[in-house]
Amino acid sequence: SSTSWIYKAVNETALLSITAPLTPRNTYQVIWNKGRQRLVQLKGNSTRYFVNREQCRCAMLRNGTLQIRRLGKEDAGNYTVMVYDNGKLKAEENITFFVQGAFKRRNSLRCACPFPSFSEPVPQPILISECGNKNISVKCEAKQKAKDEAFIIELTQPNGKKIQKNATMLEWHGWNSGTFRCVTKNQVSEKRAEKVIKCP
Repeated sequence: SSTSWIYKAVNETALLSITAPLTPRNTYQVIWNKGRQRLVQLKGNSTRYFVNREQCRCAMLRNGTLQIRRLGKEDAGNYTVMVYDNGKLKAEENITFFVQGAFKRRNSLRCACPFPSFSEPVPQPILISECGNKNISVKCEAKQKAKDEAFIIELTQPNGKKIQKNATMLEWHGWNSGTFRCVTKNQVSEKRAEKVIKCP
């Protein structure tokens, strides 16, 4: 079996497709599950739903693709599709499906990573610099961190790069003037701040 990741935003339409070559014919049977819940089965020309179609907003296309409309965060999760030919399992594929969205309030952006089912944008990083006695102090900071956040923060300076996971601040001290870049990122978003710093 194979595993793939798919990312979509709230209210979009998702198409979860089978990567294995599939030529629809009467001997084929395609079954989609979400977790342990069977969703829909395609056998020959007939389609059978095991959930309320209006509630799941889902449909099985003729090529075995699962379509989900008007995505909500409840649609995120682990999906499995199994393909049978004359009763024999021909393919099994797993899809980890992420649905991303953001809170409406400006000051409450959160990110639930890594590998959550519902990921949100990372906070905007702030680049702060101070000139000391013949040296430069640069701070890369990401505020608005909640307990369940996890993201990568990077500080790029003229001589290299500093990377740390699950941190809200990176510091660098040196003598090189130049362009400094601060980046926060996860699987669904990336934000950066950049500044040219020159000390006398």
